[in-house]
Amino acid sequence: VSYSPYGKVAAKMTLLNYRPNGERESYYTNGLIKDKGFFNADDVENGDFYYYDTKGRLRYMVTYKNGVVLKINTYDLKGEIIKTQHITVPNGNLDIFDANNQKVAQFGRENGLFLGDRISYYENGQVRNKSYYLTGRNVMVCLEYYPDGKFKNKLEFRNGKLEKKEEFMLG
Repeated sequence: VSYSPYGKVAAKMTLLNYRPNGERESYYTNGLIKDKGFFNADDVENGDFYYYDTKGRLRYMVTYKNGVVLKINTYDLKGEIIKTQHITVPNGNLDIFDANNQKVAQFGRENGLFLGDRISYYENGQVRNKSYYLTGRNVMVCLEYYPDGKFKNKLEFRNGKLEKKEEFMLG
């Protein structure tokens, strides 16, 4: 179990040799579930991962096989599937759309694994965060933004662990 700086549960996961192995759940600061899924013994996504909004509503279900995205279901606010994307091309950008067909994320991919830039968006179209993936899973740098487009913070990861966080206050 890991905790946020505010003392709330941020994530629950099973570890093997300090790496995720088994089910993982992460939570928003309001205590509601953010996402959950299963990692195999190689620390790779396998099976269905579920992604929720800040009100606890299921928004996306992504099916992985050994870290490769096979399918993405998009859900409406009532929990009904409104769009299914079957992923057949392993290279290039993978775009994720919401119920209104508005792009909410874009991932670079090579051989089916996330590699390169990842960009996610707020409902108003502003960039939420920009990340860079190295070898499929390790996020090296993540830049986060407020809904109005102003810079929020910079996170630096090494081997999947947060090493540095620079926060910027609105003022």
